[in-house]
Amino acid sequence: MTDVALAPHGDRAASLRGVVEELSVLLDRTVVVHDEQRALTVRSGSPSDVTRHLRILTPVEETANDEIDLETPVTGRAGFLGRILVLADERRPLPRGHLDALDAAVSLVRAVLDDRALPAAPGRDEVFADLLADHVAVRRTAFAVATGQLWIRGGEGTRIHAVRVDSAVSTVMLVAMGRRLAAARHLPFASLGVSRGTLYLMSAPSEVPLHDEIIADAAAHGIRVLGIGTASPSPGAEDLWAAAHEASSAAELSATFEAFQPGVDVAELGGWLLLASSTVEPARLRVISPAAHALYFEGGESQRRTVETYLDVSGNVVAACELLFVHRTTLYYRLEKMPSVVRDALADGMKRSTLHLSLKLIRMWEATGRV
Repeated sequence: MTDVALAPHGDRAASLRGVVEELSVLLDRTVVVHDEQRALTVRSGSPSDVTRHLRILTPVEETANDEIDLETPVTGRAGFLGRILVLADERRPLPRGHLDALDAAVSLVRAVLDDRALPAAPGRDEVFADLLADHVAVRRTAFAVATGQLWIRGGEGTRIHAVRVDSAVSTVMLVAMGRRLAAARHLPFASLGVSRGTLYLMSAPSEVPLHDEIIADAAAHGIRVLGIGTASPSPGAEDLWAAAHEASSAAELSATFEAFQPGVDVAELGGWLLLASSTVEPARLRVISPAAHALYFEGGESQRRTVETYLDVSGNVVAACELLFVHRTTLYYRLEKMPSVVRDALADGMKRSTLHLSLKLIRMWEATGRV
């Protein structure tokens, strides 16, 4: 599920350029990537039209006038794929954590250059990289291998973590974060890749508060975590795809609502998950729940909060009064003074349920700027 792995063949140079530029910013050095099989060279800081197909120049000849600080080969299913070169600069030492960034870049370049049609190598990293592949046969084969090797337990105790971060965080940084967490001996993580600004991790059952560990690593490397969502595969699931998408939905809600911070499991969301998948537009609210429409567009925040709190506690007057800090008489008075369309909804089971969900949907719209 790594972003660059999803790029069509025609976008290979653009995908490589994205990795090169991100690595160059992180290391504050010029970075060159050579695609050995297609004689393609991408160099950071150069216009896209400078990317060229070399017919006779070798990587050594191409950088003959440059001193190379780091040179890392990239290998994959198709054998030797190419290399990443970090050019020297005596004025600027390599920053702390440069090996993490380079390791992440190797992973991303491999995803661009390798031939996914070839059989996966039996290595654990290669198999894990395919667990969230777009192609159903690829990810199910990887899942079968991983469970067969007892690297994962299938649906039993396995949990997928979707970590949503600030949009300013580069893919290289996010991949490096996943690989660090997976390499930590005291943590039960495996990294499943990055897609659309979200890092996917897999874990076995653990007594360690994993959300705290994720946030601590991110903070130590200047990454702001917006929200974390978790989900477990269904019993008998043939891959991790559905669980990853559920975890992603949970991460989005975690990023949206403070109540779900620092992270939330999809099993705890209930109706919120239903609302998150809703495609209802605000303009349809008048038809779906006239009562909710009246409270939002015609009533005040006090009226809306009163009704929402009353419904949150299933009409328990004592509990509602405690949450609203009002006397029972005041609550009854407020409910009696509600618009007739609201009183009508509170007296009807289906309308009352629809009103409650609609009020929560409005909260979601407000949090995401849709109203």
